[in-house]
Amino acid sequence: MLVLATGGQWFLLQSLAWVQMTVSYAKTESFGAALQKTFDGKHPCKLCKFVKRGKAAEQQRDQQAPQLKIDFQLAAGTATLVPPRPFRHFTPFLADAELRAHAPALPPPRAA
Repeated sequence: MLVLATGGQWFLLQSLAWVQMTVSYAKTESFGAALQKTFDGKHPCKLCKFVKRGKAAEQQRDQQAPQLKIDFQLAAGTATLVPPRPFRHFTPFLADAELRAHAPALPPPRAA
């Protein structure tokens, strides 16, 4: 969205047009002459003309659109800093742990 908002689509299309023009001119001329012919501005292709019209229409639309004015205001206030709560360490209940640590003293009762 940022590319479209800043007009990057025209840059991408123009770059594509330059690549196509260079390739097509390089088929009949040297690479240096093809680059010179591509960027001299005297031999625009259809895509170059489309990009030029699109940029002009976008600029005209931007000039006609009402300009939005944004005012930023600083509000004075107070900030409260709250210290973190104390950390509680986990202490296991030792009586349960001690009961589970030893085997039962007597064998379990048997049904008669």
